[in-house]
Amino acid sequence: MAEGFLGEGDVYFNRYQNGAYLGFVALGNCESFEIKTDAETKERISRQRDTYGQVLSSVSIGKPSTLSIAFNDAAADNIALQTHGSVATMSQAALATDTSETMTLIKNKWVELPSKTRNVGTVAVKVGTVAQTSGTDYVVLERMGMIKALTDTAATSVAVTYHKGAISGNLIAGSQDAMIRGEVRLDGRNKDTGELIIVSVWDARLKSESGIDFLAQDFAGSKLSGTMVTPSGKTAPYEIRMNLNLTAPT
Repeated sequence: MAEGFLGEGDVYFNRYQNGAYLGFVALGNCESFEIKTDAETKERISRQRDTYGQVLSSVSIGKPSTLSIAFNDAAADNIALQTHGSVATMSQAALATDTSETMTLIKNKWVELPSKTRNVGTVAVKVGTVAQTSGTDYVVLERMGMIKALTDTAATSVAVTYHKGAISGNLIAGSQDAMIRGEVRLDGRNKDTGELIIVSVWDARLKSESGIDFLAQDFAGSKLSGTMVTPSGKTAPYEIRMNLNLTAPT
């Protein structure tokens, strides 16, 4: 019986960065995983009277195979891939005692705390020894750590005290690498037959094909594409294992 192919699967990326592999990360919901083989054809075309325009010789020269991966999960590791950046954990410990800073406020414009501290509370502002009134002389955007003067009196050099709330999350430093490099694995299955397929890419050299729109009107997606390198010890840049039937180990 003729068999078709309708694939499903999970894609894993083992990024190579700063001289080391970081470990395989699941890319989540991938919309496509495409490998394309390409070649360039060189032809010798006749200019003779009886065969003008016909092909006298034709040679195909292999070109690098390409890989493209499209995914739409917004995990931190995925955003780091899309932005060619690096990801790390970040934290700010809660501090229920006063932290003091000096800064110059501007009337009707927001100014960040010099330390760039976010998630602040219990904010107090003084001009010299004179306390300013929140909501009358100034307002605070606590989440962003920004203060705006509302009066001419407060629009000057001020002393600020505040408490810190806790913060935890990820910090992505963008545009760190010109190229995204790593190993790729597809743990797939043919829905038409139920048979398994495993694709192994040994050394992918990719770049982002899409920008990141933080205010998009629809779910954001990412696409990486590039070439695949045949590493030392291998005879091909990738390997496909298909029609697999696994028997559980005993």
